[in-house]
Amino acid sequence: MNYNNHNTTLRTNKHLNFEERFYSEKRIILGDSIAAISRAMGRSRITIYTELKRGTVIQIRQGKSQLVYLANSGRATYERQRVGSFNTMRKTEHVLSSLLERKSRLYVALWCPSARATDVKETLHVWLNTFKDVNLDCLCKTITADNGLEFSEISNLENETMSIYFARPYSA
Repeated sequence: MNYNNHNTTLRTNKHLNFEERFYSEKRIILGDSIAAISRAMGRSRITIYTELKRGTVIQIRQGKSQLVYLANSGRATYERQRVGSFNTMRKTEHVLSSLLERKSRLYVALWCPSARATDVKETLHVWLNTFKDVNLDCLCKTITADNGLEFSEISNLENETMSIYFARPYSA
């Protein structure tokens, strides 16, 4: 049997770029439906709905307030919501902890002796202490980790200039 509708290919670059946001804005002004816009862009309707929610602002026109989608507002809100993330990968007896700063795309890989929570916390603590001469609150304001047991102790690193968050499962 031949299947035409399959989703075995991995889709990369899932986020909308500015050109796609601008295209959405113009199509919405023309009165096109969300389904038509998503089909034309090759994106999920959920992605377009999320972008509309993100970029909708209140504008006052002729004394009346209206909800209007603006691509610039969508991009600004998206950039504001982006935070760094922290993850681990296991390879036999060694563990690789990775830090990704999403705005600048800075990627740091740190070797951990094991996946125990104390080792992961200590590795991150040592790395953060290498920036003593740098103002750390400008460099790292938040760390978002997944809910693995190896991250259960990193909340002890939280202080008045850096917050630790744990990601909600199945949310992007």
